[in-house]
This record gives sequence, structure tokens and C-alpha cells, in this order.
Amino acid sequence: MLQLNSFAEISTLADRLPVADEAARAAALARQNSLTKPVGSLGRLEELSLHWAAWRATERPTITKPQALCFAGNHGVCAQGVNVFPQEVTHLMVKNFEMGGAAINQLCRAAGADLQ
Repeated sequence: MLQLNSFAEISTLADRLPVADEAARAAALARQNSLTKPVGSLGRLEELSLHWAAWRATERPTITKPQALCFAGNHGVCAQGVNVFPQEVTHLMVKNFEMGGAAINQLCRAAGADLQ
């Protein structure tokens, strides 16, 4: 696994990323708009798929090794009262993820995705 120790290293890595292929983005958008669905009905998924198409330089990019990343934490946001569950539940939820008993585990299994 790649380990980055500074923002400068992250910046250097980002500079090596491929440039977006706008022709691929346009082709992917045209394909999306030709599908039997209301334009924009998939929300952010449509936007993300266009970004992916441009980055991969192809109208129909594929994901060969899908991964789902889960980040969890209890921090100052809990004090704002915006979290869905009580703070005490977080570690139990994460433990359930680790044991394979959560919905995310089933979704990953169905998609053939690795959960980290």
C-alpha cells in the first residue's frame, strides 16, 4: 500500500494523474442521455460516472476491482447533534462491519467489492 507522509508527496502524486478526456466525457453524457430514464434522475451517480469516463478516457469505463472504504469516527460533530445514531453506537456499528453483519457487507458481497 502506498504511504504518503506529506502534503507535498500527495501533490506530486496528484500531478501525475491523467488529464480528463473531454471527448470521452461528452460521449458518456450522450450515452447517458439516450438511456430510458429521465435525464439527471440518477443524481450524483451520473456526475461521478462522467468524471470516471473522462479520467479513464473511454465512454464506458469498467471497474475491475471494486473497493468500498468506510470511515468512522466520533468527534466534535457529535456535539452538534446532527448524527443519526447516538455516539455510543459507533463502535458497535464498526464492529458489525468487521464481523460481516451489516448491510454494507451484503452490498459489497453482491458487487464483488472489497470492504476496507
